[in-house]
Amino acid sequence: MGFPCVTPVAALARHDFIRFELQFAKTLSAFFPCQTVRFFSGEGEVWSESSAHPAEMPAALLTGVTLARHENKPVVDPDGQTLFLPIRDNGELMAVAALFGGSPNQYGQYSEDWLQDRGRLAVREFTLIKRWAVEPGSGLLNATHLREELHILLSLSDGPAAQLVLIEVAIRAQDADQALQNTGRIAAYIDSLLGVQAGLHHLGAGVFALIWNGSTLDEAQQLGAALLRKLKRLGAQSTDPVGLKKVHIAIAPVSALGDAPCDHPEASPVDRLLDRAWETLATARRRGIFAISTAADETTDQHLLAPFPPAIMARLQRVWKGANEFSLVVVQKDIADQEQFPVRATALAGEEVAVIPLDARRAIIYVPKADEETAALWACAFANRINQLGLGTFSMGVASHPCPGFHKADTPANAQKALVHTQFFGAGTITSFSGVSLNISGDIYYNEGDLISAIREYRLGLNLTPDNVNLLNSLGVIYAQIDDYAKAIPLFERAIALNPQDFMALYNLGFAHLCHGDQEKALAFFERAEKIDDTYFDLMLQLGQLYCQRGKFKAAVRVLAKAEKAVSGQLRANQGATPGDAVEAGGDGRQGLGHGLVYRYLGEAYKGTGQNREAMTYFQRAARYNSRDSEALSQLGELYASEQQGLDIALAFCRQAVEIEGGRAPYWYRLASVLDCREDWHEAMEAAQRCLALDSGHIDALMLKASLHEKLHQLQLARTMYEKVLRLDGTNSRAAKALRKINKGLEK
Repeated sequence: MGFPCVTPVAALARHDFIRFELQFAKTLSAFFPCQTVRFFSGEGEVWSESSAHPAEMPAALLTGVTLARHENKPVVDPDGQTLFLPIRDNGELMAVAALFGGSPNQYGQYSEDWLQDRGRLAVREFTLIKRWAVEPGSGLLNATHLREELHILLSLSDGPAAQLVLIEVAIRAQDADQALQNTGRIAAYIDSLLGVQAGLHHLGAGVFALIWNGSTLDEAQQLGAALLRKLKRLGAQSTDPVGLKKVHIAIAPVSALGDAPCDHPEASPVDRLLDRAWETLATARRRGIFAISTAADETTDQHLLAPFPPAIMARLQRVWKGANEFSLVVVQKDIADQEQFPVRATALAGEEVAVIPLDARRAIIYVPKADEETAALWACAFANRINQLGLGTFSMGVASHPCPGFHKADTPANAQKALVHTQFFGAGTITSFSGVSLNISGDIYYNEGDLISAIREYRLGLNLTPDNVNLLNSLGVIYAQIDDYAKAIPLFERAIALNPQDFMALYNLGFAHLCHGDQEKALAFFERAEKIDDTYFDLMLQLGQLYCQRGKFKAAVRVLAKAEKAVSGQLRANQGATPGDAVEAGGDGRQGLGHGLVYRYLGEAYKGTGQNREAMTYFQRAARYNSRDSEALSQLGELYASEQQGLDIALAFCRQAVEIEGGRAPYWYRLASVLDCREDWHEAMEAAQRCLALDSGHIDALMLKASLHEKLHQLQLARTMYEKVLRLDGTNSRAAKALRKINKGLEK
């Protein structure tokens, strides 16, 4: 086995203009006078901007890019303010860079030779940047590149919103070789979920990082929660040593935290950001084996469900002392436009109630001797009085005491949860505390990775509304996440008993059975869910995987084609969702995760039906989506050979697959098969032996090795191989026929 940490050849690839966009743009700015740089790449006549910008280019840009491509030389627009520079490596066009100047005729003054020479120097720098930025062991971007990327982002005054995401996984390994292999496999899996846009980094010790450009903290949090579920699934379903038992995710806003207070004010903005992200990761570790945390969680007074300060609680306790029935109304001005809660609004509350201002936007109002209905009517009347003054809109959350399962001291928090609940209905609305409020508060804790708090909220909600299907689903999801299927499965079954057509309960129950090792039951529930809704991406992908594993390739093509439509068109959005809709155990379609996998499984499905050309198309798409998808690359190489599309290309794909993930026997078998087709028999023999070292019972590899022994005139060794095949598979007619032929030859 070769030394694993070999620095890869730094040839440029099209996706490098996404991964290294900031560094490449900075390099061009050093070689050419320009204000901004944009990169365009594509294949054939279909070209678009490399970064996450609209696919359609303005006519002027499209014209310039097309001219630079076709004429193979720098092109300057008529005003001399835009330069279109073709980027070539080893004679192949990789991209076109559009450089925008700030003054008229800025580029018209330079000769074509000067522009080309500077362009060649820039390409050489691009190659050096790639070599410097890639970690040899995993093939991912390294920590140095991450720091440089963050430095550039923090230095941009008008830079895009971005979030730093740290992903920590527990790598199980018996030795360094297995640790490197498992790291590579996890990296390839995360890459397959995120796609090339993400730019995944490996920081060492199973810690990965990515910068999620153009996203808000909420969007990054949703991504993190979806990624956590996917990695949890990998751990639950994996039967090999890569199975994950711990995953922690931390999210920190890049723009906001560069100047955040810290213990070391002399540290650079990048160091302060990384320190805060690392502290946030430590918070995720404390929350459980599969947990997520955001930097905002560290500031508890900013949390939606932050407890009221002790001074406020003390005032409330004095107000309600001795009262057996009362309600609390938390009032929030929807748009904060002054330093304190409006005094005029406070005056309208009336003398019979007690108003305690909380901050510039909120106040809490004690309404004596009022049950839930009475308090809601009072809140409506109060809102009407405020509206007449033209003070703007106010939202309100109402909670009453007594409330089953809650103490008097819980009432303020319940009113706050009702206020969070009412935000789903828009400004100026009023909502009373209910089981749905607890479903929403549970979802907030769940999305943050605080599973203990989420379980508490869901269970309290079920105490109020035992037949709430969403709460049953939500609590079941968490029990499934912590591997307590004995509690999760009955909750899903109860939800289905209440509503046999509940899509999410059926899907979640199928997922629970799948993780519990019962694929037959899982498949049955997934198929029931499909009859209700066949537009849900993750369900279609899961069904496609199971059908492929069972050899039901026509069925796999059917469901995966639906998943592909979801990818190429509009994913099923959460339209019409009501507050407290159940969190799903594995549904991540809305997060954009796993889209590359649908192409790979469609390739497998079409290959299984004998439609090899279609299979090649989808494996190619999978490889474009994720250049490290070793499974797609390996099978694509096999198909290139079998379809006689070029043995050199086939060999390159198969070699790339084993370089990315050398611990898979099928990859070595496919490599050996291609080498056999090239008549490189000695090297094919080595690859076949590597396959058998990983899987000694691989029948096809044994047959190939026997055939290679024959071609190398090693008939005794060939006979031994065929005999071994027949011991493993006594019905193998090919082995029996070959053995008879060899025996006759040896007898002569």
